[in-house]
This record gives sequence, C-alpha cells and structure tokens, in this order.
Amino acid sequence: MRMPMVAVGMCALVCLTLVSLAPPDASAAGPTLAVKRGPDLVVQEIIIREEGTEEFHNVRVSVRVRNVGGANAGRSMTALIYSDNATAGATVFTEPTPGIRAGGHHEVEFLIEGIAGRFSGMLLAVADAPVGASPTGQVTEGAPSLTMAVLTTRTDSNNTFGVICSTEGRTPPIRYQNPAYK
Repeated sequence: MRMPMVAVGMCALVCLTLVSLAPPDASAAGPTLAVKRGPDLVVQEIIIREEGTEEFHNVRVSVRVRNVGGANAGRSMTALIYSDNATAGATVFTEPTPGIRAGGHHEVEFLIEGIAGRFSGMLLAVADAPVGASPTGQVTEGAPSLTMAVLTTRTDSNNTFGVICSTEGRTPPIRYQNPAYK
C-alpha cells in the first residue's frame, strides 16, 4: 500500500513542477514586447473585383497590407500567387509596397488579365515577400521569439493569407478578411 501512495505523491509533485515551469498561455498574454518594438507586416484582407462581363475579362485583386508592429516599416514587396487549378502551375505577381507607419496599412493592387468565365481558384497573398536577393523579405521584423529562433535565425510566420474563392453566384467586390487581423 505504501508504494502506490509514494508513486501518486511523486506524480503529483512532478505535475505541479511542470505546471509551474510551463510558459504562460501566449493567447492570453498578447504579443511580446519584442514583437511590439519592431515592424510587422501582415495581410489583413483580400478583395476581388471583376472588370467587365465579356467572355474574357480582367479581375482586380486588392491586398491590404497592415503594419501591426510598433515601428515604421520600410519599403517592401507584396506577392500574389494565383492558381485556377490545383494540378496546374501558379502565376506569381509582385508589386512594390511603400513604407507603412506603425499601425497603418496600404492597399496593393494586382490585375489578373484574360479570365474566361467566372473567376475561381486559389489566391495566396504574401506581405514582405521574400524575392530576389532578400530571401527573408525586406522589412526587419522585431526580434524573433525564442521558440522561432530554434527553427531558424529569422522568420516571418504571420505574413501570408490564402483563400480558395469563386465569384460564381456572388456579386463582386468579394472581401476575404484574415481572421487573425480584422
């Protein structure tokens, strides 16, 4: 009888120790001070507008890039990746994005030409896109968190937002808001 009681006591002690050493719930505490200090570009929403009603028409896609960080962000590049078929290749569009003040936003416009019929497919928008000689983007983000530093020296894991969309049965403009940054 004594051995099971010791085992239960040890188990309780280990559990209490682990709970006291566990990091606080990140969703309850909000962003860390390091994230608030630096700029942080995110995709807040994607808006789709069809231009024209003829068989082959254009689609204008607006991507709202917001700086949710605590410092101004320098100029960067925003990318839009479009595929109308999961088995076909994707088309990548890029547009320069001006500097964005802390808390501010900028609408980046993309034009997809020659769409046959109703617009549908996958759209993936990337703020501070890693293009050319800047494989991690152009904006220096706030200091990486300790957990992300283990994975890579610098990463921006919150700058992408994607949707699978169709204008069939809907009247554009169609707005898709990133639930993390409404």
